[in-house]
Amino acid sequence: MRVVFHLGQHGGSATFLREPGDPAFYGLRHAAGEHRLFHYIRAWLNVRGWDVIKKRAQADGHLIGDEYQPYIRTRLPRPGVPHVMLWSGFYQLRGANEDWNAGKVMLRLAHDVFCRSQDTRAEIRRLCADRPEFETGPE
Repeated sequence: MRVVFHLGQHGGSATFLREPGDPAFYGLRHAAGEHRLFHYIRAWLNVRGWDVIKKRAQADGHLIGDEYQPYIRTRLPRPGVPHVMLWSGFYQLRGANEDWNAGKVMLRLAHDVFCRSQDTRAEIRRLCADRPEFETGPE
């Protein structure tokens, strides 16, 4: 897997690119395929120092999607870890796993989600530096 971040002032996107050997994810009931994909992305990011968790958006108090929509967010606000939230902007239309299985999926990205006034974009760039699997695109 590779990921390309497009970091704007108030948000952006993260495009996850599927590479040979990466698994495909299936399952429509209760968004099972999308949950498996988000679990895979969470584990992949955590191995690289991100400290994120996958949750159901409504269970965490967000008013998006339905009772099954997954999202990824920073576990706790702490220095050295980007404060981010990743979710599918097209959840009601199709599963993110369908785009992933086709080769890439673009997820919405919100940064500084804990409003701690840290430069989250700089933290993301720091974690991406010297790692070929990460890229930061134009803002």
